[in-house]
Amino acid sequence: MKRLFILLAVSVFMLSCGGSQGLDQTKPENVVEAVFKAAKSGNFEELKLLCDPNGENDGDTRRICELTEEDKAEFVEFFKDGKVSGQAAINGDEAEVPFTFGPGGTETETMRLIKRGDKWYLYSF
Repeated sequence: MKRLFILLAVSVFMLSCGGSQGLDQTKPENVVEAVFKAAKSGNFEELKLLCDPNGENDGDTRRICELTEEDKAEFVEFFKDGKVSGQAAINGDEAEVPFTFGPGGTETETMRLIKRGDKWYLYSF
């Protein structure tokens, strides 16, 4: 019984501290895909974890990470049909990921990402 209680306590602790267990920032493409996933699901909580922790990212990516109530409808409209459209080009701690977005996913763009430690973050587009 004591072992079960300890296992339960550890599980609750891991869930409360893990927060973003579904967020995989080990590859640049995963970070870009997380933007599209948020737009499709309406779960915007993980967006704030995607920006450069050093605060060096541009205003466009900052707007994604600091999504306001007023911007949610526009964000969903522009990113719900988004897709990574090619391989990430990685150069050291920087990467570029081509993607499509916009209504119907018809616009093309490149997301620049930066690696801090072992995680990738949105940097500019």
